Parts: sequence; C-alpha cells; structure tokens
Amino acid sequence: MNTNSANETQALLGISLSIGTSLDTEEMLKRVAIRITRLTSVQSVAVFHWDHERPNSPVEPRLVISMPIANDWLSGCFKHIKDALCSAAEKPFSGNGIGPHRFDDDDSGIKAFRLPGFGCICLAEPANKLSDFFWEGFSSIAKQLSVTAAGCYAHEGTLLRQQLDQVFISHSGTFKSASSSDLSDSLNDFFHDSKHALSADWILLIQKDHTGRLSTNNLVGSVEGLPAGWLSSFVSCAAAAFDSNKPLFILDQSQLSTGDPKLGLLRSASVEAVAICSLSSAPGKAAIGFALCLWRSGFSQKLIDFRALESFGLLLWSLINRHNQNRTIYRYQSELVSKSREARASASREALANKTKSRFVATVSHDVRTALTGMLSSLELLTDTELDKQQYDRVRQAIRLTEHVNSIMNDVIDLSALEEGKLNLFFAPTKTREFFDEVSLSFRDLAKETGNRVLMEIDTRTPEWVCLDKLRTRQVILNLISNALKATRNGTVSVTVRPARAPSTSKECLHLVVRDEGPGFPEDLVSEVFEPFVKRDHADNVNTGGAGLGLAIVRALVTKMGGQVTLRNRSSRGAEVELWMPFRRPSTEEIASSGRLSTPVASTAGINTGDERKPFAGYRILLVDDDDDVREATGDTLTLLGCDVTYAHDGEQAVEWALSHAFDLIFMDCRMPNMSGWDATKEIKSRLGENRSPAIVALTAAVMQDETEVCYQAGMDDILSKPYSRPKLRDLLGHWLQPEAIAEKNTQRFEQARPSFDQKR
Repeated sequence: MNTNSANETQALLGISLSIGTSLDTEEMLKRVAIRITRLTSVQSVAVFHWDHERPNSPVEPRLVISMPIANDWLSGCFKHIKDALCSAAEKPFSGNGIGPHRFDDDDSGIKAFRLPGFGCICLAEPANKLSDFFWEGFSSIAKQLSVTAAGCYAHEGTLLRQQLDQVFISHSGTFKSASSSDLSDSLNDFFHDSKHALSADWILLIQKDHTGRLSTNNLVGSVEGLPAGWLSSFVSCAAAAFDSNKPLFILDQSQLSTGDPKLGLLRSASVEAVAICSLSSAPGKAAIGFALCLWRSGFSQKLIDFRALESFGLLLWSLINRHNQNRTIYRYQSELVSKSREARASASREALANKTKSRFVATVSHDVRTALTGMLSSLELLTDTELDKQQYDRVRQAIRLTEHVNSIMNDVIDLSALEEGKLNLFFAPTKTREFFDEVSLSFRDLAKETGNRVLMEIDTRTPEWVCLDKLRTRQVILNLISNALKATRNGTVSVTVRPARAPSTSKECLHLVVRDEGPGFPEDLVSEVFEPFVKRDHADNVNTGGAGLGLAIVRALVTKMGGQVTLRNRSSRGAEVELWMPFRRPSTEEIASSGRLSTPVASTAGINTGDERKPFAGYRILLVDDDDDVREATGDTLTLLGCDVTYAHDGEQAVEWALSHAFDLIFMDCRMPNMSGWDATKEIKSRLGENRSPAIVALTAAVMQDETEVCYQAGMDDILSKPYSRPKLRDLLGHWLQPEAIAEKNTQRFEQARPSFDQKR
C-alpha cells in the first residue's frame, strides 16, 4: 500500500468513526464534514436534506450544513445540484443510486453521493483528485451515513412533535375555557411556547380569501422586531412560493443567488430563513391560509418536520377562528346595541320632527284657510254687485285662484296625514254605477274648458254594489282624470272600468284604465311621477297646475287601500294609467242598512219662502268667530241667503247668546280666546240638553284628521271647513234647516257611525 492509499484509508476510517457519535443530526453531520475537510484535500462539503420518497415532501433539496460556509459556491451550484437530484428521482445515480454522480460547474468538479431516506452529500473535488479507491470506500461510508442521518432525523422529528404536543396539551384547557375577552392573552402565551419549541423568532398566520388573494390585514401573530411593511413586501416578492401548492416551502439565504430580490429582502430584516407551510391546498377553503416561521439564525442547522408544522398551523388556525368568531359576535352585539340606541334616538328625533311638521302644517293651514275664507266670501259677494264684463271676469279669476290655493293646501294636508299614518279609511256599501255617474258630473266642466270629450265604459260584469271608501276613491279617480284632461287639448280621454284580479295578488279589484291623448311624460320622469313635488312641464305649454302632490297622494291612498297604480307612455300618443282598487262585495244586510242611513241630498227647494234669492228667510243663525273679516264676510253671505244672523266673537259670548235665545243653527269657530269653540259646544249641550240644543256646525280652518275628531268628541254635529264657497254653505244649510232633518237630527246622528271630516269635505 503506497503512502497516498494509506492516507486515504486513514481518512476513510476517521470519517467512518465520526458517524453515529451523536443523536443530533446537525452535530453528527458537522463532525463528518470536519473530518472530510481535515483529512482529505476536499475543499467544501455540503449536506442536503431531500426526502423525495415521501409523497407529500417538498421537492426542493434543503441545505443542512456547509463546511466551510461558502454561500457563493453554494449559490453558484445549487441549481445544478437540484436538477441532478430531481432527475435522480426518476433514474438513480450511477452505481444504483449509491455511487458518485459527477457534474461540473465552471470547471470545479463536484461529486454528489445520494443518502437514501435522507438526501445527499456533495463534495467539491480537489485539484489533486482523490483516487478511485477513496471514492469507492466513501460510497460505503455514504450507506452508513444515510442510515444514521435518517435515524437522527427521525429521532429529532419525534422530539419536536413531543414538544409541540406538550405545548398543545398545556394550552388546550386554557383555550377551551377562555372567553372572547381573554383569548388574546392565551394566544400570545401559546405563540411564545410554540416559537420556543420550533426555535423560531416569529410565527405568523396569513389568511387568504375565496379568490386566493393573501391578506396581511388579517395577520395573526406579533411582527414586533420586523421592519414596518416588510411582511407585505415579502408576500409580494415571494408570491410564487405561496402559489406553489406545496405543503412546505423554505426560503434560505444560503440557497438564494446573489441577484435574487428575495435574498436582499431577507437580509434587510436579518432573517436567515422562512418556512411557508400551507394549511390547506384544497380549493374552496378560503378561511385557511399559510403559517410562516421565521428564523434570524441557525435554521440551516435545524431540521423541521413539516408534518408537525402543518399540525401546529391547523390547530392554531382553529383557535384563531374561534377567537375571530367570538370577537365577531361581540362586535355584532356591540353594533346591535349601538344601532338600537341610534334607532331609538333617530325615532325620537323623527317623532319630534313629525310633530313639529304637523304643528307647522296645522298652524299654516289654519291661518291660510282663515284668510282664504274671507277672500272667497268677499269675492263671491262682489259678484252680486254691478260689475262690467271685464271686472266680473277678473273677480271670477280671483275666485278660481283662491280655490286653487285651497286645493294645494288640501294636498299638503292629505300628504302630511298619509305620511304620519293619521288618515283613516271608511269603507261602506256603494252603488257602482251611481258612484261613477257622480264622478262623471264632477269633471264635466273641466272637459268642456279643455275642449275634450270623456268616454267612460263600465264593463257589464262589474258588481252592482261594492264596499269601498267612497270619498278617497273619488279623490283618486278625479285626480287621474283631471290630470289627463289638463294634458289633452281637443282630444279624447277614455276611462274603462272592469272587475279583475290584481297582478301580484288574488284580491278582487276594480281595474280602471285612464288613457289620454296628450304629449305623454318625459321618459326621465316616468319612474318619478308618483314622488311628491314632481310635475311634468311639456314643451307644448300644457300645464297641469298644482304643486306636484296629486299623483303622490294617489299612490299613497291606493297603497293604503291595498291597491296598485302604474303609469306608462303609450306607443302612439299620450299616457296610460292603470289602477287596481280592491273591494269587497257587501252583504244584503249591509246594503239595506246603507239605504236607511244614507244622508238625503242637500236641497234648498221649497224651504219657507218662494224667494229664490233668499231660500232661508226666517231662520235664526248664531255665527261665532274671533276673526272680524271672516265674521263680516260670512255674515253678509248668510244674510244674502235670507238668514237672521247674530254674531259672537268668542266662546263665552256664544254660550250667553245660546242660553238666552233660540237659534236654528250655530256656526262655531274652534280656536278662540277666553273659551274655545269645543268648550263652548260642551257647555251649550250640557246646559240645554240634546233635544233643545240647535245643530252646531264647526266652522274651522283646522282640518287635520285628529283635530276634526275633537270636534265630534265635543258634541258638534257637523264640520264646515274653511274656506267654503257659497254653494257649499247653502248645501249645508239646506241639509240642517230642512224640517225633516231637524226632526230626525238626534236619532239619525246617533244611529249611524259618525264619519270623519275627511268624508265631509
């Protein structure tokens, strides 16, 4: 044996003796590498862990040790090593996978020996090449080294799992009993112990959403000690590692080339290595993300069983989910309490605002109506004087404008009552054809003014009697027809009525279709016409007038009655409104009862005198009102109708006059100083009794429904709202001053349900 062979034999013996001297894989491999570099001319030794035989193992070989540490050499040849080892997964190294496998990199020879069950060991071949005798002997040593390294690795994996299991066990009871408020402290303790078991400096969990996008906003774990924004930069830079679908992906400084941006990023935070453990690679599990373990140093010498790391991540994630769920529940509870508090405050503010609005509407309405009453009565009285044609036309125009203002006030009051839910409906048996005949008479004059004709067709299948709110149904239909007449000039407005089922319900309805031949609605307004204050102003100067509240009131009334209303432009010309009004068929008893209790049509014919201009001559009227102008104008109108009028300016004077004189009728204002009209009515009724007391009619500008109900509760028999026209005043006198009405006043008033003022208007 020559000197070289003796030296090589001695080196092989020394290397062999260093194997198995420690159960610590790192320590054992370090001893082997030192012996190789000291006893031979091998320049560098590197050991890679590459457990390709496991089906879930990461593909990349991972550096365990390098002797001496030579990052430049490793980064220069790592790619070639990986390619060679990956190809060996399908075809073994030379020598049945045990012998050396040689490949060159920049004329530096590297021999690689596979360590079955563990990985491989690579040696930088010296310039003075070792003999084949040495390499054959080293092949046998590689067999021994692979068995020992695999055993040490398994032993360390067992110890690691035991440590992690101990951490899990020690904290499981705490997590089970922890509430949402103290779970954060428990998690911090759990993180601390887990980092110690893994010898890691940071343990972090990153969430991904259902699209697979990573979100560092939902990060779990402390990033104290890492530069600000470093983690977000790392996630962006290492996106390929997160998208690799591998159970474990490790980025190690020693394995990265000098120009790799990930190397600079790791160095900027003094991070030696990062282990990226996928907690779930199955699609659809958006709540699961990745566990990150970061080491400042020493990772290259530590072997981490990724299965233990995956178990750790899954357990930790379940704990975090529980914590997040509890935190979410707590947040929702807090938000619910806060929103409930806000809702109560908002409801209180809204109630106050509605109350203020109602008070404002009532006050303004009262004052405006009071002024309109004097204006209308004075204008009507003016028409009885000697006027030329131009003067008479101007007066009639002023009367129409006064009535128009009153109509707007009525719309404002109706809309306010509907919004506040204070408008009640009163359904009663109604004879269908008579009802529509009355409606036809109402718009006859308007049709004549606009040069239109109205065609109304009632289907023969329409029931003879229906139960509906006659007043409000009339208001809805008249509003729709009057709008159609105002939009049409010298054309035709058609109205069809038939029984039908509403499109979205099974209710029996009256289906009305109103078609006009006007210019239609601008397309941008079709969807908004039922909103308040929306008006259509056409280019051809068709003006429907009003404040834009009519259709809003129509929709609100129809909805309150359980019906539906729609509007659309016709394909030819004009607009078409469809209305479904629910109704109920009355019983025979209801029809008979309505016939007995129906109010006779007001008439002034044949009352006391043949003087047609003074039909109520001889009747004594007490007029009570604190407004001098209204009292004077109304008194003159009553006098013109033949009444003997006595005046009172407040409730006290009204009681005094009523107790000392006999009157046929009392017109009683409600809001007056000293004593209100309601209190005066109660006093008169209680002092005279129902049989001796004359009919008392509320003469009031307060027309909100809740205010008018106070009038009936006070004992008033009827209500005449301000402003009132002479025909309306004459009709009311004709009803209450007829002998039959006076004789039957008491019995009739209490037999029938007293309607609200909405039915009187």
